[in-house]
Amino acid sequence: MTIKSTVRWLTGLVPRPIGWSQHERDVSRGKFLRIIGGLIVSTIAVGAVGYAIVLNPEHALILWIAQIMCLGILFGFVIAAQNCARDCFFEPLGHVTRWAAEIREGNFGARVPAADDSSFAELADDINRLAEWLQSLADDAEAQIKQQSDRLATKSQTLQLLSDASSLINSASEIEELISGYLKSLQSVLDAKYARAYLNRPEGLCLISEVGHSAQCKDQQSLGGAPDDSENRNGDLENVEIPLQFRENCLGKYELFFESGERALSSELSSQLPVIGRHLGMAIEKAKYEKKAIKLSALEERNRVANELHDSLAQTLAALKIQIRVLDEVTV
Repeated sequence: MTIKSTVRWLTGLVPRPIGWSQHERDVSRGKFLRIIGGLIVSTIAVGAVGYAIVLNPEHALILWIAQIMCLGILFGFVIAAQNCARDCFFEPLGHVTRWAAEIREGNFGARVPAADDSSFAELADDINRLAEWLQSLADDAEAQIKQQSDRLATKSQTLQLLSDASSLINSASEIEELISGYLKSLQSVLDAKYARAYLNRPEGLCLISEVGHSAQCKDQQSLGGAPDDSENRNGDLENVEIPLQFRENCLGKYELFFESGERALSSELSSQLPVIGRHLGMAIEKAKYEKKAIKLSALEERNRVANELHDSLAQTLAALKIQIRVLDEVTV
């Protein structure tokens, strides 16, 4: 058996790591072969020197020095084998194990330290890219969950406001009762710090009701615009207006005050509030028409009673007149 065939046979005994390039495989195999060969040669040398000491005791001192040198070389190869196993297997495997444990616990920001060895540098880079991909997926999922949660919360607020508006429209007997009741609903559902309602009357815009307390809002002047374009800073508060409209007529408005910072209302809720304001405006106008109808009905009833009384009195006077004529004729 030639030396090349022996080296080839020994090389075949070294496991071929999956996924490595041919160059990386050759480098790793050469490193293992050198270390294993050194261990074998140094071990044989230690045994041979020990056997020579037994056969040649007269040269024991020189042979013992050679034995110590061979043992040192053997110990060096053992240390090299240990370091190679640690650097090539145990340390990278430990990094991958810790990374997998952190990923399993939900820490998608975990990364594998970059390896200096070319055999594992590519593996560490691939694992870190996988971690970045997992983190991007987790961030996207969290953002979608938050978006859906915000949307559901907005839908819930909108449904609650519509339900309260419908209930108050059906149950409130006075316009002021409708406006005040819905003001409490707005302040509660939207979590406003302070809220107030105004109604247009012949003498001008009048304050009907207010909920909450804020000295910063007491003297604030009225601001125009829709909820999505009338957010104005007033000290530490932000003002949002909801107009009460019927067709082109502004019947009044609600003013809500929120803590400054994040936007008080979502865009979807801001677009729904003017619609609710128009429905309330229709209810207010309907209530006004009903009051006018009741007044007209009462006036018609009064006129009918007056006419009946007038007719009855006229008939009574005519009868009395006839009776007086009859009495006059009888007396004569």
